[in-house]
Amino acid sequence: MRRLLDVLVSGTILLLTWPMMAIIAVLIKLDTPGPVFYKTERVGKQGRRFRQYDFRTWTDVPALADRRKTRVGRFLISTSLNHWPQLFNVLRGDMTLVGPRPTEPDRIQADDPDWQIILSVKPGMFSWAVLNLATNFNASSQHTKNQFERRYVEQQSTRFDGYVMRQWFHALWATRGNVKARGTPRTAADAPSNSEK
Repeated sequence: MRRLLDVLVSGTILLLTWPMMAIIAVLIKLDTPGPVFYKTERVGKQGRRFRQYDFRTWTDVPALADRRKTRVGRFLISTSLNHWPQLFNVLRGDMTLVGPRPTEPDRIQADDPDWQIILSVKPGMFSWAVLNLATNFNASSQHTKNQFERRYVEQQSTRFDGYVMRQWFHALWATRGNVKARGTPRTAADAPSNSEK
């Protein structure tokens, strides 16, 4: 059921929004030289590695010897549109719509019970940890992030996923598209009751 929903939702969104994605791709190419997509290695279910797709938001500047955000990239990050290509990962089966945030291999501790639980499911575009930590996400420890992700996995269900998606849509609307930059961290009191899940 989950896989069917992933395919239907991601496929429909990609079909309906491909003209906008094409425009973004052209703007990225016109703005700075380089590829349209930025590919990074992530760890998925049962430790399976895959390439995660995002729109490129940075450019290499040899004169400055560092990476800088592009003009288009700043807009994409501020609206979270840079993550839009992850829908291809969902369609391919690397990811799901709702699940733990995809993680870099060097952050994984295979003998950690939290990681073992988190990696028992597919990573998702919409993370319970990001939703709850919001502007505190980047400053939070990996342990804190993992506690939220583990909590999600332990109560994962179609009904709870629906709740998470609704909360994400509300948060994206309230933050003009960027929960990590403009969202309000949630407290335990904000957790859903059994009747809400």
